[in-house]
Amino acid sequence: MERTADHGLDTGVVAIAAGFSHTCAITSERKVACWGSNGWGQLGNNTVSTKDQRSPVLAKVLTPGVLAIAVGLEHSCAVNASSEILCWGRNNEGQLGYASRGESSAIPTVVSGLGSGFTAVACGTAHTCALSAGGGVVCWGSSSALGSRTSPQRRSPTQVHGLDSGVTAITAGRMHTCALMSSGGVKCWGGNNRGQIGDSTEKHAIIPESVNLPISDVVQISAGDVHTCALTSRGVAKCWGGNGSGQLGNNSKTDSTTPVSVAGFP
Repeated sequence: MERTADHGLDTGVVAIAAGFSHTCAITSERKVACWGSNGWGQLGNNTVSTKDQRSPVLAKVLTPGVLAIAVGLEHSCAVNASSEILCWGRNNEGQLGYASRGESSAIPTVVSGLGSGFTAVACGTAHTCALSAGGGVVCWGSSSALGSRTSPQRRSPTQVHGLDSGVTAITAGRMHTCALMSSGGVKCWGGNNRGQIGDSTEKHAIIPESVNLPISDVVQISAGDVHTCALTSRGVAKCWGGNGSGQLGNNSKTDSTTPVSVAGFP
């Protein structure tokens, strides 16, 4: 088994992403190192094991280097230096983007039919979305999280309705995805049983819905399991969705279908 170093990643890490039970990092050499659970090959080192990997191992064949990384429940994806998306791990819902097969993969493989020109990728439980250099978003995997009115082939990338341009960042939760627009607004789609879409409802969002933010100057977004948070240019933190563990930070455990301010910030 190929390892990154005898003592792990002491130095040289430039980016990191955490999933449910595994983690991946990009090294300064633009390689990918992963550790943790590997029951579906999500570490990408051409092995599958029920035994946890307690130190980093290098993912295989990620040439010509990696620029971005994302980790889901049991799969991982990356953007390489050729602006292509590669995925590996579990593929039960087509989250690896393999149009002709449904089996898992322990080796990073380029998503079928997607081409190049991508700058970012986001992984949910069983879906994946990618952001193009032109600001468009495509998704594949679990059909309930694709953001399309049509009945797409889940194993192939599908254009998200209305988001063919104007997106600057994406983030994925368990069954929902959110996009940061160049206007400073946020749109979300997918599962909404706890209000994680932020559109004042708990109705599943088949296509992207605008989050009910009182201002449109969001600069960063991040999705959790069933909640979402945003940071504005004025330093205000807003969150919405499930709040059973207090993850909205507003001194309560009540879910919110609209954004609420995190307590303690000016």
